[in-house]
Amino acid sequence: MGKLNDCFSQPAKMLTLNEAVARFSENIESVCKAEKVKLASAEGRIIFSDIVSSIDVPPHNNSAVDGFAIYHDDLNVSGTTTLPIRGRAVAGGNFIENPERGAAIQIFTGAPIPQRTEALSPDTIFMIEDVVVDGDKIILPEGQMKGANIRIAGEDVKKGDTVINCGKRLRPQDIGMLAAIGYSKVKVRAPLKVAIFSTGDEICDPGEKIHSAQIFDINRYSLMSLLKKLGCKVNDMGILPDDKDAIRESIRSASRNNDLLLTSGGVSMGEEDHVRTAINELGKLHFWKLLIKPGRPIALGYV
Repeated sequence: MGKLNDCFSQPAKMLTLNEAVARFSENIESVCKAEKVKLASAEGRIIFSDIVSSIDVPPHNNSAVDGFAIYHDDLNVSGTTTLPIRGRAVAGGNFIENPERGAAIQIFTGAPIPQRTEALSPDTIFMIEDVVVDGDKIILPEGQMKGANIRIAGEDVKKGDTVINCGKRLRPQDIGMLAAIGYSKVKVRAPLKVAIFSTGDEICDPGEKIHSAQIFDINRYSLMSLLKKLGCKVNDMGILPDDKDAIRESIRSASRNNDLLLTSGGVSMGEEDHVRTAINELGKLHFWKLLIKPGRPIALGYV
């Protein structure tokens, strides 16, 4: 027996919150099927399966700066180096083939590195602000490291990399990653369909005329907002009266077209608390009452 003057005392062994969450997880299975959505509208959705890149990002070696591409071996060991300028490489343009040794190519940010052979190409880039342009020649300072200012193919993502794991809720940066590997649509879980209702003759909807024995329904509106924020498709069933048959039939009806039923009220010890009875008649309760306050008479079951 609990303390007479303490409605939050523990009269019997109850589940802790952690125990309830564990039991909840053990008895819940995902029922949401897959659907494809356009990438632009996928933010906040949950990935259905691992996303594996089919390409390298970036797809080719390219310049990280505006400047000049050269062969590092063409630089003088000490002092400045003067080289003729032979050609331009621009972002989105075609590869320049057979760039000659002993020359520089003007190159712009994002432009592919010119290729001489599969194994040989300019391997170092000077930023334009670090050189002196003299007509059709450039004067390069000493001290530049080999490979400077070049982004390597696959530097961000390699072909075959898993870039997003199954079950992840997509954030704006994830949308950017999917765009980077060429996705225009993505397979996500269909929204969870949730029916929600409150019970009790003592509550009414905001905006309705209220009498002295009533209060406005807070829980249902708060829960609907939370569910929508999580991406659920919410079916608002309103407020049910304290009528056992009406509650049972509403639960039975809602269970046919929804994945989850969420109720507020009706699971305590009072004679007018009919939700718990209805669940037991239509299915089974996994647990009832938690060691929390407020909110001790909380239940999980299925129908």
